[in-house]
Amino acid sequence: MRDLIKKFTTTLVIMSISLPAQAFFGIFEPNVDPVKNLLKDPYTAKFHDVKDFGEGVICGSVNAKNSMGAYTGKEPFAIHNKIAYLAKDNPQEYQFFCVSYAQCVTNREKSSSHECMLYLIQKKDDEDAQKKEIEQTNRKDPRNRKLRSYGHKACDDSYKFNNYKKTNDFSKAAECKIEVNKCVDKFGSYGYKKVDSCLQKISMISDTSGYFLYYLSLEKDLNLEQ
Repeated sequence: MRDLIKKFTTTLVIMSISLPAQAFFGIFEPNVDPVKNLLKDPYTAKFHDVKDFGEGVICGSVNAKNSMGAYTGKEPFAIHNKIAYLAKDNPQEYQFFCVSYAQCVTNREKSSSHECMLYLIQKKDDEDAQKKEIEQTNRKDPRNRKLRSYGHKACDDSYKFNNYKKTNDFSKAAECKIEVNKCVDKFGSYGYKKVDSCLQKISMISDTSGYFLYYLSLEKDLNLEQ
């Protein structure tokens, strides 16, 4: 037994001498390598407040240099099952894992981290199903068909006067119509003002809003005020 302990101690001493301290102690830290794949210069990455919440979830922030060689500042990130998400690029994933799930685990809202994950997944599924049901109802509403029609006309006019002559890129109008459909499906039941507000928040079709309101002003029989 003494010989076994002696061999083990010797091995640890050799490892501590041959390996850098950061590498030796890093063995026991959460694996943040997936985040490095998202960075311009992963070798300059400095990690802060890294914490493992269980169920494959790791949260923290990272500061690394950009292509200009300057540090960008701390960027919050989430890792789930070795897939990394930067909060600025994937706010929904970060919100789910590092806010909702992390709070559930920290505050012990459920009996275990596994129970927290199951609860939040079910809650998200229920919310998505409810949103889908509302959108399907909105698609069948005759008023919303009118709103979509006016939105599509607004896309055509907006890109005709602003982009077609310069780039001849008709695909932009098609993208615009897709976004119009999303706004109408989501907010149509709340009235045209909500739809218009949605359009204004999308930079790609912000100019479309004026045309959209113009077509609405021509409509006499459609009761859009709510």
